[in-house]
Amino acid sequence: MTSRMLDSRRILAVGIAMVFGLSVEIAPDLYRDVPALLHPMFASSTAVSTILVVVLNILFRIGVKKAAGDGNHAGPQQSGPNPRIHGTSGAAWGMRREVIGRATDTVHEFVTNAETFQFPPQAFTVRGVFDEYGLDVDIEYAGPPVELSDQMPSLEDLGNGRGLAALSGYMIRQHADKVRVKQRGAQCTLQLHFEH
Repeated sequence: MTSRMLDSRRILAVGIAMVFGLSVEIAPDLYRDVPALLHPMFASSTAVSTILVVVLNILFRIGVKKAAGDGNHAGPQQSGPNPRIHGTSGAAWGMRREVIGRATDTVHEFVTNAETFQFPPQAFTVRGVFDEYGLDVDIEYAGPPVELSDQMPSLEDLGNGRGLAALSGYMIRQHADKVRVKQRGAQCTLQLHFEH
């Protein structure tokens, strides 16, 4: 419960499971007439809570989208990345906070430092897809493929301004588990993968 982000569906599932689990301890007579086949399940509050929360999570996942962010644009002057991926979708997907935090920092690093990569002023399209094993974030933009350094720039490079793009690229590579850049005509896509 504490390691994952929770939306209203997940909070409801946990709350109902806890209430039924506590009812086994507080009022065991409620389950006296349960069929013999189901009696082991209602003999323990832990068993009732666990089974119920699993079933409710499966039911409440119906209608939750696996992807978010289509059509949301973030320009380099904005203060942060796509908020829908970070807040609403991260909670609906039940993601770990550290993973969504790394993804948010990485998208923010790229979008806010677009000028250091010498991109023209433009809008970026940010999309996220989550499959319980990982989060894939695609950032589409018009411009040349970005070169992301895998080494920390030297102090001399940082002093003369040439190292800002290298530092930003290095930070992106450090945050993401896998990084790929795809080009199709004038459009490029920075593909970021985060293990979950």
